[in-house]
Amino acid sequence: MQALKKIGIGIGILALLLLLVGLFLPEDSYMERQIVINAPVETVFEEVNDFKNWEKWSPFVAMDPTIKITYGTVTVGKGASYSWVGEETGSGEQFILDATPNQTIETKVVFIEGDSESMGFGHWKFESIEDGVEVTWGFSTTATSYFEKYFGVLMEPFLGGVFQDGLESLKEVSEAKASGVSLN
Repeated sequence: MQALKKIGIGIGILALLLLLVGLFLPEDSYMERQIVINAPVETVFEEVNDFKNWEKWSPFVAMDPTIKITYGTVTVGKGASYSWVGEETGSGEQFILDATPNQTIETKVVFIEGDSESMGFGHWKFESIEDGVEVTWGFSTTATSYFEKYFGVLMEPFLGGVFQDGLESLKEVSEAKASGVSLN
């Protein structure tokens, strides 16, 4: 009985610590990854600015063979949209909020789980450099609940590698396209 009491107290202290730590976690979270792609900035920008191109390089499409994508009326540039549903990726929608040709793209991502939604914002930056283009892909979110603050802390370790994989695939697709090679 004494051991059970100590285990109960230990679990209670751990739960209290988790609650207290959560009070001090930031509401806003941001992570990004970068890559240099040896292709013209126009080629790389076009791959990201057209949602129909994402199927060729998106890490989320690659990780979920069951994913079903439905495109909106507009698929390129500001106002473009698509939605998805998949066993691994869940369901959601993505929109291009703004696009400055060959410079930046801003997206909004809505994750839908049952009756609840959460959202984040994608940030793309394209900078011409001597060897091609430096591409930065970032993601930011603001916690709307206590437990979403923990997601912000875990965003970098869970999504950082996924974003890097996506950038590596974007590099492969863009460099092949720039050299006239088809990857189909």
